[in-house]
Amino acid sequence: YQSKKMKLSKRISVHLGVKEAANSIKKLTPRINFKQSGKKTEKLSDLAASAEFGDLLAVALISGQNPRASLESISGYLDEKFKIEIRNVIRENAFGKPLMHSLREMSEKPQTVILKPLIRQMENAMERGTPLAEVSRIFAEDQRVKFRNQLMKEAASKEIAMLIPVVF
Repeated sequence: YQSKKMKLSKRISVHLGVKEAANSIKKLTPRINFKQSGKKTEKLSDLAASAEFGDLLAVALISGQNPRASLESISGYLDEKFKIEIRNVIRENAFGKPLMHSLREMSEKPQTVILKPLIRQMENAMERGTPLAEVSRIFAEDQRVKFRNQLMKEAASKEIAMLIPVVF
């Protein structure tokens, strides 16, 4: 009885720790809302959301949860399009479908195709026995670098466009 009680208290503290970490990550990385429409702005917001997804997943995995429990605990803090798809994956896994198979199918959908590299890297990590948290953290960092590069490209194109009226 005491061992089960300790396991339950440990699981509760881990869950609360993941929620705390998720809230602090959300405070540190404010939501990026782009008012303009277009492919570039959608790509920027997708990159920001996927980086946040990678960070939250890494925090949940580091706390000692398995991949399914990690996805379940972070699903409430995700971007709306990711939240729906992750909850569908969890539901499919609960009914017996393998988690990685469900994640692979999810990554084929247009709204979550940006997570495809992460899913492939997670599959490789599980086959090799490498830590999933590190894979997730590296994915988040890659997405942040892509975000910065895309932002710099857009800023450079705006700068050149703004020079034309000044010259004439």
